[in-house]
Parts: sequence; C-alpha cells; structure tokens
Amino acid sequence: MLTASQLIRKACLQYCLDHETDDDDLGNFCGPFETIEQIDAMEREVDDHCCDLLQEAKSELRCGTHETGLRCETSRHYESKTVAMQIDGQWVGWTYWYGGGKFGDPQAIDWIEDAVLLDAVEETRVVLVFSERG
Repeated sequence: MLTASQLIRKACLQYCLDHETDDDDLGNFCGPFETIEQIDAMEREVDDHCCDLLQEAKSELRCGTHETGLRCETSRHYESKTVAMQIDGQWVGWTYWYGGGKFGDPQAIDWIEDAVLLDAVEETRVVLVFSERG
C-alpha cells in the first residue's frame, strides 16, 4: 500500500503522461507504476527528460480538489488551509500554502512529504434559504 506522499507523486507522474507533448521525451514509460520502485524509476525518467512538466504537475495538484476544513499548520508569513484530492480511490490531504505578499514564495514549501491519508464521508444536508417576498 502506498503512503500519502507516494500517491501524490504517482498522481504527478500521471499528470505528466497525460500532458506530454512532442517536445517531451518520456521514452517508453507509460506505466504501470504501482510500487514505490516503479514510481521512483518513472520520476527519475521524467525529471531527466522534462523537469518543467514535473514542476507543472506539482503546481497544478498543489491546490487540491476540495477544501477539508480540517486544522492545519500555520505561519505568520503565509496563509494556509487543508486541501484534499482523491487518488486511486483514497483521499489524500495536505496543507496548501498561499499568499505571502510581493516577495513570498509559498509554492517553494514542500507540501508532498507532509501529506496524510484521510477518511471522507459524503453527506446530504438540508439548507434553509430565505428571500424577500414581492
């Protein structure tokens, strides 16, 4: 079973394969990458031949697909929130750092290694909405 950070690395590699162009040279690597050894080998291949694509993948996935509302790390230099994404049927969450002003660089913070596996339950909720008559 892969850890949360390994699942994110796998999702980044899948992003690279899905967005590969003629300028990228990923060779014959098209998967599968189900073990950490396969993920490491593919990551080395992508890093050697199209490092920009790997950085783009990390940047695209960094904001996640859902805000969780869970507690997360804080900093006096950046804003933060916990986000999550479903990868291979498992929910993975991490701290999304943003803000920091003109000289801030929140995307430089390593977010992948601090990722955790999450449980998620889908609920239906009734919401009362008011509007004025007339």
